[in-house]
Parts: sequence; C-alpha cells; structure tokens
Amino acid sequence: MAKKSVDMSVGAVQKSTSDDIGTRQSNGTSTAAKQATESTESKQSTQSSQQENMTTKVDPSKFSNSNKIRMLYFFYRFSTGSMVPFMSLYMQHIGLDTNQIGSLQAIRPIVTLVSGPFWGGLADRSGKKKIVLILLYIGSVLGRLSIQFIDGSIHAFAVALCISSMFYSACPSLIDSIVVSSMPEKDKANFGKMRLWGELGNGVASTIMMRLINDDRFGFKYLFLVHGFASAIALIFLIYSIPEDTTTPKSTTHKDSTKQQLKDTKHTITWKDGLLVMLSDIQILSLFSLIIVTGFSMGFLENFCYINIRQLYKAHGRQM
Repeated sequence: MAKKSVDMSVGAVQKSTSDDIGTRQSNGTSTAAKQATESTESKQSTQSSQQENMTTKVDPSKFSNSNKIRMLYFFYRFSTGSMVPFMSLYMQHIGLDTNQIGSLQAIRPIVTLVSGPFWGGLADRSGKKKIVLILLYIGSVLGRLSIQFIDGSIHAFAVALCISSMFYSACPSLIDSIVVSSMPEKDKANFGKMRLWGELGNGVASTIMMRLINDDRFGFKYLFLVHGFASAIALIFLIYSIPEDTTTPKSTTHKDSTKQQLKDTKHTITWKDGLLVMLSDIQILSLFSLIIVTGFSMGFLENFCYINIRQLYKAHGRQM
C-alpha cells in the first residue's frame, strides 16, 4: 500500500510538471505570435506613413497647377507691359501732340470707372466668371491690336481706346478673385508670391520693348507683334490654369427676400446717409485721399514719363 501510494504521488508530480511545461510552451508560442503580429502591423504602419509623406511632399498635380498660375500672371502682365506703358510714345510717333495724348489717355480711367463695376456685377450674377473673363480679355487684346491700323485719326484712336479699356477694366480683379477663391485656405498666404511673377513679367516686357522700339531694325511695329504673341500665350494659360466656375448665380428668391426686408425696416438707408457716414469717418477719408494722390501720380507717370525721358536722352545726343 505504501509503495502504491508513493507511485501515485510520483505520477501526480510528473503530470503536474508536464502540464506546467505545456502551459509555458503554449504561453510562449502565443507571446511569440503576438509579437510577430505587432511587428508586422508596425512595419505596415511605417510603410503607410512613409507613402503618405511621399505623397504629401511630391504632389505633381498641385505643383503643376501652381506653376500654371505663376506663368499666367507672368505672361498676362508681360502682354500688358509690352504695350500699355509705350502707348504715349506710339501716339507721339504717329504725330499726336501732348494735348491730344493727354486727352486720349484720360479715356482709360473714365471708361474703367463705369464699365468695371458692370462687368464685375455681370460675372457675379451669372456665376460664369471664367467665361466672362476670357471674353473680356480677348476683346481688350483685339481693341489694342486694332490701334496699329489707325493713321493719326484722333477720333478713331479714341474709339479703339474706349473698346480696349471697356473690355480690360474688370480683367485684373476677376483674375485675382478667381485664383484666390480656388486656392486652398492654407495656400492663400502664398498668393502674393504668385502674383509677383506678374511684376516680373511686366519688368521683362518693358525692358525688351524699350530696346526694340529704339532699334532702327525693329521699331514700333514690333510693339503690336510682341503684344499679340504674349497675349496668345496668356490666353492659353488663362483657359487651362483658371479652374472651372463653381459658383451659382444669385437667385431671384434671395433678391425678393432682401427687398422685402428693406420694406419691413422702419428707416431705409439712402445714398445721402452713406455719404454722411463716409465723410464723418477719418479712416475712409484718408483712404480716398491716398487713392486720389496715387491716381494723379500714376496718371502722370504712365502718360508722360516715357516721353520726357526720351526727350532728355535725345537732348544729350543719346538713344533711349
């Protein structure tokens, strides 16, 4: 009996030991499998994050679109810079005096003052800003190019300037408006940097054209040739870089509700009230004063600065 009891005790101990070893092996296997699974998931997560970072850093479509906007501003301002600053010199070249030049150059700001708000309102109401912009730009370019066929007739010159100014008046504001509204919120801070490409194009065009029109081999005929070529390139970028219209035209329901709200108010604000508010605000008066002074100075520079510089160069026996 004692021997049998001892054998049973030894068997129990061996079974217990075997169970412990099996349990440890099972736990070890599960732990290893768990670690392997976590390692695999960690590697997949790392690869996924690396791919996301690469996608964020190199986005060809976004990079390409930014370059298109830069080139749009460059060639757009190149086209205007190759023509507009030299218009007074061209008028003098075809025999117009300074009084006639001043009168003709006054047409552009007057026409812009009237037509600019009209085209802007039409683009907002129709919701077709891109189409309106393209048509206006084409009309302004055709109006400028038609000037080369005018032989000293001040009335024909005035008509051509009216046409080009009427169409061009809203182009700068529409381009800026469409570009800014299409940019992501985080990229709008870089809009000023993109727009600087336009000033670069303006400077390059002015430098090139000053050389061409004072060279006997070229002359003023290249003024219109370069302007037309640069305008065609700007039009291509205008079509393919400006996004499609996403705004909807203003509904008549909104207008009717606005009119009803105005009728329901006890006091309707008139233009006289707005004028009194403007005249009593020193900040608004300062802003308008600055605009007027800047307009006077820019009008003088754009119309007669190049003529005066050219006369000074000729007085010293030098070519400009």
